[in-house]
Formats: sequence, C-alpha cells, structure tokens
Amino acid sequence: MAWHKNAAVLDGILKNYGKSLYFDGIDDYIDLGSPKELSTKYITLDVEFELDELVIGSQDPHIFNRKHSQPATVGMYFSTQSNGDLTFRVRLSGSIDNPDDLGVTLNEKTKYRAIATYDGETQKLYIDGELVDSNQASGEIDTSSLEQVTIGCRAGFVDHFWSGEINNLRVYDRGLSDEEVQNNFNGDIVSDGIVGYWKLNEGYGQISYDRSPNANNGIIKGAAWSD
Repeated sequence: MAWHKNAAVLDGILKNYGKSLYFDGIDDYIDLGSPKELSTKYITLDVEFELDELVIGSQDPHIFNRKHSQPATVGMYFSTQSNGDLTFRVRLSGSIDNPDDLGVTLNEKTKYRAIATYDGETQKLYIDGELVDSNQASGEIDTSSLEQVTIGCRAGFVDHFWSGEINNLRVYDRGLSDEEVQNNFNGDIVSDGIVGYWKLNEGYGQISYDRSPNANNGIIKGAAWSD
C-alpha cells in the first residue's frame, strides 16, 4: 500500500528527533476533528503509552476517544473508579445491552504497548504481546453523527486529560486477527485496514501528522515535546 512509502519518507525526515509527546493531565490533548475515515464499524487500536499518575476516584484519563451521538462510543482509558484498569470500550449501534468493558490493572510510570480489537464478534485486549481480557459481542459499532476524535482526552467534552506520554497510535477499520496482532507486536506491522497512524515523534510544532493515506493530521493543544 502507498502509505508504507509515504511513511518511510516522512520517517526519514523526522526519525532523528527522537522525541515523545508529553501530556500534562490538565488541559493537553490532540484534536483530530471528525474525519469519516475514523468512523469505523469495527476497530483495532494499537498504542504505546506511559501514565505518570492515577488518582483513584478522579476523572478517567483517556488515551483515545471517539464520540458520536452517544458518548464514549469507542475509547481506551484508565478507569479511576476501580483499581486503575486500562479499559477498552465499544458501544454498538442500536444496542441496549452493550458488551462489557475490557480491562487490566497496570502500573504507573511504566511503558506499555496495548492492542485492542473488535471484529463484530469478539473484543480483545492485549498488553505487550499477551492477551489479558476478552468477551463476546455481536453487532457494529455506532457510527452515527461523529462529533469528535481525540488523543489524550475525552472527546466532545474535552476533559479527562491524559498525564504522561503517548506514542505510535494506529487505528484500523477492522479487528486484527491474533496472528496479525502478534505480527504488530513483533514489528511486522500490518498495513491492511489502517485508517490512521500518528507516530507522535515530530519533535516540534503543533501538528501531529497522520502517516496513513488519509492524512488526518491532528492539532496539538498544549502537549509538549520531551526527549
């Protein structure tokens, strides 16, 4: 696919910066707007992150969120109402009985890579190559009236801000298979179905570039570059 070549060119320009994007947990986030390419009926999220601090009982800090006519249609965040579980949520079209959220308890100040998938039948959550939670579901994700997609906060409301780093966020319009997930973890990145890829290593400026063919670049709101 063309995105491989384009991404390689862009990586050649940017890879020497070696920077990460740091979110302060107060008001930093990336606004991706409401691009139709991210309004998918199925999904895979692939992301690297490190959370600085989690305060139980406070707002749930979000890594990625997509808001439609109902809030939190698709999201990955830490639940502060429990023990600090990393949570993957989907909300299905026309469904009263939505699938249970997936979750796993992780540590603060630790780098992780998470991949979460939903293929219309099963939700799965992997951490650093290991399947840690799954459940059965049936139906398509609600795609009605996409309002906003964000990195680092809850979309639509612009709250629940992330504190820490986020890197290499990929979004697919399908649920990757177990084999494809392991390929991604091993560095053999699957290109089929990718609809967004924000490496978050530019090291300068207020634009987060989408390396996919869709070029849905994000506007950085306050987050700072760190070494």
